[in-house]
Amino acid sequence: MSPTPVPQLAVAWLFLCLSGTEPAIADTTKVEPAGSLTQSDPPEHAHSRQFFDRGVRLYRSGDVQGALAEFQAAYRIHPNYAALENVALCQKALFRYKESKATLESLLAAHAHELTTTDRATVDATIRDLATHIGSVKLNVTPTTAEISLDGSDLPSLELAAPIDLDVGEHRMHVEAEGYESANRLLSVSDGANAPVSVVLVPTHGFLTVLAPDSRSAIAVDGHAVAFESYRGVVLPGRHVIQVYRTGFEPYEAIVELQAGQSVTIRGKLGEPITDDDSLLKEPQAEHPPRQLRGWYGLLDFLVLNWVGAPESIDATGHNHLGYGYGLHAGYRLFTPIGIEAVISATHHDVTGTCEADPPLCDPQSTTPTPNPKYQLDTRRAGGAMRLMSGGEKIRFTSSVGIGAAFHDLHIFSMQPKGFDAYFALEAGAQVNIDHVLVELVGVGWFESASSIKARDSAGHEYEPYLNGNGIQMFGLSLRAGWSEWTPRDAHR
Repeated sequence: MSPTPVPQLAVAWLFLCLSGTEPAIADTTKVEPAGSLTQSDPPEHAHSRQFFDRGVRLYRSGDVQGALAEFQAAYRIHPNYAALENVALCQKALFRYKESKATLESLLAAHAHELTTTDRATVDATIRDLATHIGSVKLNVTPTTAEISLDGSDLPSLELAAPIDLDVGEHRMHVEAEGYESANRLLSVSDGANAPVSVVLVPTHGFLTVLAPDSRSAIAVDGHAVAFESYRGVVLPGRHVIQVYRTGFEPYEAIVELQAGQSVTIRGKLGEPITDDDSLLKEPQAEHPPRQLRGWYGLLDFLVLNWVGAPESIDATGHNHLGYGYGLHAGYRLFTPIGIEAVISATHHDVTGTCEADPPLCDPQSTTPTPNPKYQLDTRRAGGAMRLMSGGEKIRFTSSVGIGAAFHDLHIFSMQPKGFDAYFALEAGAQVNIDHVLVELVGVGWFESASSIKARDSAGHEYEPYLNGNGIQMFGLSLRAGWSEWTPRDAHR
């Protein structure tokens, strides 16, 4: 973009300024090189004049940005109104109207005594003209701690208290704050007052403050030592374990649930003093303070298991008893070794057996033998369990004991006995924690009563395949995968 001449603002003669003679205001289209220096000129005047002359040449060749730098350097070495006047000229040519106006106002404040009445009137008129190329806009930014940049330059937060002046045209604004998504806005500014611009950043983190009793008390967040006495920072949304500890005292621990944008303050209190000789052993280390692993968890279950306990008059010895099943475990880990959970599951078995009795006893509705009867058992369970876990943060042993109700649906011959009974469950195995992911492989055993399983035939006779009280047992393997609210200590490193 070619420079725009400013009528009645001069590129002044440097040697006149340096010799103390008031320069005349000349037309910028009539720039001439400065005259020769005299031996009486101070060294800084000569140095300043070199920058000034280069600025004149650059301006006349169309390099306004370069000319601006040269005139600013000339003014820094030897402040004079001619150099400052040309700084304002270049700024206006670059459409930096706000800066040009401020430069001319500085010229009046610092060099008014050097200007003639005509020069002063010309500068005042130019300032009024520049004001028509400047607009004001009020910026309302949330949070107030956000950092703002306009066209790549930082905007001090103090300037936000009142409307700010901007050159007319488009401006790019960038807003960012720790714990929030950054935002970009394109401002279109016209002369005069503009409508307020509001920017509200969207929070992505929670804000945590932890206060300890004194400067010797250390603070840990999720098992990582972060500070002494006080800590303020941003954390991801979710559950976090806060600890305050100090040599010779029982540690303090709290659990906080933070949502994005939420601010929480924890005031930690130390526990009872430790007076026994091994107090140093009980003191949590700064890098690995002890902590309780707590939180919700859920596991999807796939099972392969063997059914023991055939119906009466059926011999299933030597036949395949394997079946399959699936289930869901949802629980809460009260603290590191113990959790409680609700369990629902379903299993299915298809088995072929051998009839051990006369047909009426083997199949009450048949008068002919069924040498290899096939039967099917579908079981649905609902109950609860207490889970025991070792203290490993990544790999741990796990076991559980549970009770509940089982609905048995037995398809045998032309009969379909059904019934509700109680069950008792045991399991043991290993569990792996990968960040929030849980994977475990356990051996399971179900011990179920079956006395309520019965049906009536068409003649009204009741058929009870487990009349003698022998129950149903199932043993197998379960592969599970799911999610835990807690994570291993090093998951956040």
